[in-house]
Amino acid sequence: MKRKIFVILICLVMVAGSIVTLIGCDVDVVDELDKRYPAFDVLDIALVEDSFNDTYSVGDEFAGAVLMVTHSDNEVSLETIGKLHLTGFDTTSPGKKSVEIVYSGHVIKKTIKVSNSDSVSRPVSIDIVTADTLFNYKVGQPFYSGKLKVEYAANTTTIDLNDSMLSEFDTTTVGLKHTTVYYDGCVTEFYYNVTDPIKEIKFSESFKKSYVEGSDFEEGGMLIVEYYNGSEIVFVTYDMTSGFGTELSYNGKTVYICYKGWMLSYELTITSAP
Repeated sequence: MKRKIFVILICLVMVAGSIVTLIGCDVDVVDELDKRYPAFDVLDIALVEDSFNDTYSVGDEFAGAVLMVTHSDNEVSLETIGKLHLTGFDTTSPGKKSVEIVYSGHVIKKTIKVSNSDSVSRPVSIDIVTADTLFNYKVGQPFYSGKLKVEYAANTTTIDLNDSMLSEFDTTTVGLKHTTVYYDGCVTEFYYNVTDPIKEIKFSESFKKSYVEGSDFEEGGMLIVEYYNGSEIVFVTYDMTSGFGTELSYNGKTVYICYKGWMLSYELTITSAP
């Protein structure tokens, strides 16, 4: 009698354990692939070429993909995966979406492009085609016609970028500036720098080029610096010169003056002291 009761108790415990197991797991979520190949059994995963579809229309379901799985015993298997193995898959709105394929502790990152189902011609994204001239301007210069890369779900093309696509563009003042590009529902942006470089430098009429033997350099001679958007007067110091001297041997020699990367020169005249 005691033996029967003991056997019954064991059976009840086993049944209760099974019930707990069933309650604790959602059979719809359990992945049969991961059950067959646990994480410790998988060394590497890779997508089979062309098996992953990266273009979708709004509302589409995941099309599936095939993984090449390398196991710890160096055996390789091909496994078809579904949405259960994806994170970030979203086709509720158009645009680029980052997707991760997660399988037995391994991750593959991909990008999908989702387009409007009612208009395949609508772009997914736009981007500026890099060109130094597009980002650097002098005061008063107009916008350079650049290039805009337009990416669709099925293809990519390049079109002309003009100032009508910009939120604003201003070269009336110097500085680093920002503008936004709009095209067919897509947006991108870029920074551009406006400078006022030197257009010309010349000596003032009163600039001294003749000295008496043994005299000192006369500071205060002026240069006229003309920019594209104004001008300034610069007083020349001895430190700005090269090749200056007032010995008679310097008579007829060339003196150089450097200012902001520009170089001017003049012929020095030295006369004997009285």
